[in-house]
Amino acid sequence: MTSSPGAAMAAALDRAMQAGARQLTGLGTRLAAVMCSGERAFDSAAVERIQQQLFVACELAQHLTNVAAEHDMTRAAQALQSCVTLPLECGHALMAIPDASSSEGSGLAIDVLCSQTVLLDWLIRGSDSAVAAQLASPEQLLAWLSAAASRVLAVNGASLGRGNARSLQLCLSLIVYQTVCHLSFAPHAAALQRDASLQRSLVQLLTAARLFATAPARPEGVFRDIDHFPWLWIALLSLLSMACSARHIVQHALGRSTSPDVLRRKMARQLLQALPRLPVALRVAAEHAQLTADSGAEVACRMLSFTGRIANGFHLLASSGLQALADRHLAAATAPVSSIVGSLADVPACCAAACALMQVLPHVAALQALAGAVVDRRDQLGMKLVLPISGIAAAVRYYCQGMGSGGPWSAAEATAATEALWQLHTTLCRAVHGGTAGLTVAQPHSELLLTSLAAGLDAAWDAQAALQGRAANNNADVADGKPKQADSSEVKCFLAAAV
Repeated sequence: MTSSPGAAMAAALDRAMQAGARQLTGLGTRLAAVMCSGERAFDSAAVERIQQQLFVACELAQHLTNVAAEHDMTRAAQALQSCVTLPLECGHALMAIPDASSSEGSGLAIDVLCSQTVLLDWLIRGSDSAVAAQLASPEQLLAWLSAAASRVLAVNGASLGRGNARSLQLCLSLIVYQTVCHLSFAPHAAALQRDASLQRSLVQLLTAARLFATAPARPEGVFRDIDHFPWLWIALLSLLSMACSARHIVQHALGRSTSPDVLRRKMARQLLQALPRLPVALRVAAEHAQLTADSGAEVACRMLSFTGRIANGFHLLASSGLQALADRHLAAATAPVSSIVGSLADVPACCAAACALMQVLPHVAALQALAGAVVDRRDQLGMKLVLPISGIAAAVRYYCQGMGSGGPWSAAEATAATEALWQLHTTLCRAVHGGTAGLTVAQPHSELLLTSLAAGLDAAWDAQAALQGRAANNNADVADGKPKQADSSEVKCFLAAAV
């Protein structure tokens, strides 16, 4: 294909790929029939041979699917859709064999499962609406998802994996996103909604905040395809927003014995680790939406909705879930968020999350322009982004005010905290001075941001004063612990914001 073959050669290759697709489809069905017949027992060597054969078949089918998509081979692409038998029939039957989940073969099992997942993701994304409904019955797809979730949880537990295990979890998140959000897969989404057991397994397997926090910032690995990569972040945004909107499902998955307050703090801290990646996610999504002429506005609207849910969910989790998103709750919104800051070591993470929420604003403005959002919606989303910033700043100030009475903190922690607080102050100051990058800065937005500016600065001085006081008592030198001083432009920026 790279040598620009003639029409006859391209047609011949198309026919050959169709024939190959039929062979691969038959292989998936045939191997599944052998494993399900029960006529003979499978020892570990036999299981390994099937795993290796399935791995190569899935890799080949995925590669052919990619070639067919790149060169507009419509018939070959449609024929390759039937290769769904490789994961849904052969893969599902393989996972039912006890030896296939033994610890000795877990590495190969994860590799094989990853190859199935990547292929399934490609087939689902590459199908048009007419083919999607016939891609696989909801029962088949959900049975495979259930088996895959059980396999990964058995091998890796609920922790985030590495290497192919991590790629597997990220690919599964894409499949879940496709089946939940695309109208073509409405029957699959409805079946998933009815399956509470599978929902709990997927919640455990896709702990969305950790996947979000560790996803690649640029195309790499199984997401090296430039067209494939944006959908990873779009899917992760979707999953994270769903996690924020479905707290009762997460609570059930983690165990009913967990107290609501403990669960809330745990979820808030997980989201806190994910928020610094939000600017990357929205940048990638905005760039993708700008290049997608036919569905760019729809993608932009979805991303704005997801962003609002994430910011809103974090704020409610971090502030006892009592604050409403309305400007009449301005005073309550600035109350200390004690569940977030439990020690001085938490301050840098809190500041990084608040900075990220401010850095999101330019990408939100770009998405709003693509979506054609009206002013009222801009104000509402702006409030959802500003409220958690204000809450974080208030919580940090509240904690730092008590540092002078002593406590379990070190000079290194105090130094790191003051540096992070000064970075937060600078970020907020520049954002307010720049008109928050295109978003409306009307009441109560400006009041909340100015309050956050003051709270962050107060906290920095409190931390520095406590550090100097401890050093004076110990006759120690704390020159390295002093926060960075504002230059004249930053002072002018703050004064302009205050005015």
